[in-house]
Amino acid sequence: MASSSGLTLPRRRQSWDGTPLIMRLVLVGKNGQLNRRVGNFILGRDVFDPGSPPCHSQGATENLKGKYITLIVTPDLFDSGLSNDELNEQVSECMTLCAPGPHVIVLVLQRDDFTEADRKQLNFIFSSLSEETRKHTIVLTQPGSSVDLIKETVSNEIIAEFDKWHFEFTSGCSRTALLDLMEKRIKENRGRCLKRKEFAITPFVIEEQQHQQPTVEGEAEQAVRKKTGKSQKDAKKIYILSCHICSPPLELFKRL
Repeated sequence: MASSSGLTLPRRRQSWDGTPLIMRLVLVGKNGQLNRRVGNFILGRDVFDPGSPPCHSQGATENLKGKYITLIVTPDLFDSGLSNDELNEQVSECMTLCAPGPHVIVLVLQRDDFTEADRKQLNFIFSSLSEETRKHTIVLTQPGSSVDLIKETVSNEIIAEFDKWHFEFTSGCSRTALLDLMEKRIKENRGRCLKRKEFAITPFVIEEQQHQQPTVEGEAEQAVRKKTGKSQKDAKKIYILSCHICSPPLELFKRL
């Protein structure tokens, strides 16, 4: 860049080094038990009970070698009994818990258990999240126990769509390799997270309010209820879980 004196000024260096202070992940898949196993694998400890299918999104934050990972495991969004409104409600809850948005969507597939109908549901889920969902997605697959050529074909087509953003989840796979793949995905998006136009009050806003007023808990729950239209019981559940997930120091969030 040239100045008025004709001198060439150096370009301003980018302060972002490609690694966010907090990596926010969302696991999406039709096999709830497998989703929670993958969640425990990523965090390196047993946080989610594989035998207890959740009705709501569950989340946890872990410090791995100086890096915080916030991970949200969604309930069964592929349930054919879910109405569009119910699915949107589940997606809104998920996005609220990982506000301001996830860096990576981990699509968890079992190769022999994904149909054409599931793919249509997946497209609806992705469009409910954001128009940019596919740019933030990696695919994690577990080999099936039986051979179903039709279901295998659907899974293979999805794997081919995401090409290099595919990870095989086997007994001998490396957690470091999976985390590296996620970081590469984040770097390709220059650290930007996936944002939805409309989602409930963020956990960060709630926590900041806690520092300002001693009676803000009730007000925060009211804000969640107003934004989401949820009952008082569900709004309190989201409020409590949001504050639990946001366990890293508040100053980290202010730097994001």
